This record gives sequence, C-alpha cells and structure tokens, in this order.
Amino acid sequence: MRGGGTMSESHRKKHIAWEQLLQQKPHLDQAFHSIASVCPDLTKMELRVCVLVREGLYSWEIAANLNVSERTIETHRYHAHKKITEQFGNDLSFSLSAFLRSLII
Repeated sequence: MRGGGTMSESHRKKHIAWEQLLQQKPHLDQAFHSIASVCPDLTKMELRVCVLVREGLYSWEIAANLNVSERTIETHRYHAHKKITEQFGNDLSFSLSAFLRSLII
C-alpha cells in the first residue's frame, strides 16, 4: 500500500491471483503459514513463491499463476534462498525446493 493507503493496481492483481489460487488449492494457505513460521524473515511474495516452488512449479508457471514476470519470480526465489541460507547456516548450494519439501506441513 502506498501513500494514501490504497492498493496499487499491480499489487491488487497479484493479491487477486493469489486468492484465486487459494480457492483452487486451499492447502496452499497451510503451507504458506507453515513456511512463514519456520522462515519469518521472508516477505509475503517470497512466501508465496516458496509455497509454489514446494508444489513443484517452475518459475515460468509461478509467474503465470501470480501475474508477474518470470524475472520477478527468479528475484524472489534468490532472496528467499539467501535468507533461508543465512537463517539455517547452509551454503548456497542447497536446493531451495528440496529444503521446502522437507518441511512438515
């Protein structure tokens, strides 16, 4: 939300896209909250991307589902990977998708 507290058009489209995904796949909400509890430093968008990576989606599929560019998804994946690495003390060679699938949700 910017300035006067209204949602930008871009932010609104992303929010609607996520809500539509949750209607189709309600289990994603539980995964979102579970990952958030383990990795509290991730932003909402990084969490959404992590949830969909955990589901096995490719970056281009995540981009289509969240109504953003593939490059945007790659950036969020990179930041999530970096934050998780810092939090858990792993090196950057670990697989983000394998780590996310290892979480009990």
